[in-house]
Amino acid sequence: MDQTADVVVVGGGVIGCFIAYELSKAGLEVVVVEKGQVGAEASSAAAGLLVPLHMAEEERALFELHLASTKMFPTFVPELEEETGISVEYIPSGILRVALNEKEETARLSQFQKLGEAFGMAITRLDAAELHSLEPALAPIVCGGILSHDEAYINNGRLVLALARGASVHNARFHEGCLATGVRRTNGRFLALQTNEGEISAGHLVVATGAWSRIFCEALDMTIPVTPARGQMLAVATIQRLLQRPINSSSGALVPRADGSVHVGATVEHVGFDKRNTPEAIADLLERGTTVVPALSDGRVERMWSGFRPFCEDGLPVIGGLPTWENVSVAAGHFTMGITGSPITAKIIKELIVDGHWDQSMEIFSPARFADS
Repeated sequence: MDQTADVVVVGGGVIGCFIAYELSKAGLEVVVVEKGQVGAEASSAAAGLLVPLHMAEEERALFELHLASTKMFPTFVPELEEETGISVEYIPSGILRVALNEKEETARLSQFQKLGEAFGMAITRLDAAELHSLEPALAPIVCGGILSHDEAYINNGRLVLALARGASVHNARFHEGCLATGVRRTNGRFLALQTNEGEISAGHLVVATGAWSRIFCEALDMTIPVTPARGQMLAVATIQRLLQRPINSSSGALVPRADGSVHVGATVEHVGFDKRNTPEAIADLLERGTTVVPALSDGRVERMWSGFRPFCEDGLPVIGGLPTWENVSVAAGHFTMGITGSPITAKIIKELIVDGHWDQSMEIFSPARFADS
């Protein structure tokens, strides 16, 4: 399979596919190497929520990054859908965050509203009556909430497939079931990716291997502390549509889907690469979900799944050039925000490779912070 390209991307999840899409649109010859199937890992296991407000209480730069990324969806989605003929089911319905007791309502939600509005987000405060008018299926225990109008949700599985097809439209090549086994280098410069199917010579290497990034980067003599965090979810089929928009609470997230089901999630478990669904976790998710929407108990659990979120030990994604290498970039460690952060991450990597531009405000996310680890 020996090939040449301008850029080789390792990893066919939403981050890798978005980077391939942006680079191929810019006229570069791109090859994507994926050990399994495109989008089959964390990207397809996600909830599909575009929720920068989740990061409002974290590092300010992280919140700003995801807010900027969320604002990119209304522009790129129509273009992507037109190019590929794939609907990604982007729904700008807003996200409803609800409180299950008065203390939570006045503390957690007030803080979210304050932080979001400080950055220009449109947020409406709702009392119990207004909430139940908006979403009648909510439990009586729900006593208040906020509607964040600038947030949205998307079919994450279809998004990855559309990005891969969009990149292919611009002549990117994808190799599924292809395992990267090493690199050929000289004096800190990447020359070629070695795989079980042959060698791919390229001018630049992008590492977008999600929860496997630590393992891959060790072959590049760099420790990137990204490890898997298992997230379990389930889908409940209901007789009639219960929700008009996603609901977030201290009990988790409920996401209505186009097929009428509700996705319930999610756990965060540091158990290594163990993808099992466990009875305890599934029972807990069901209990939490029915606490917020009791009618879910009348539905049928039609499937359950889990995925490995790429968790970085300092809570920040890893985006940028790899120290001591001239032409290697990393885009990993997005944890629960990979779908939300994918457009801005692809933009940053594209500007770095195509234009040689690095925004110094992004230095907080650079792999260089781990250079001495």
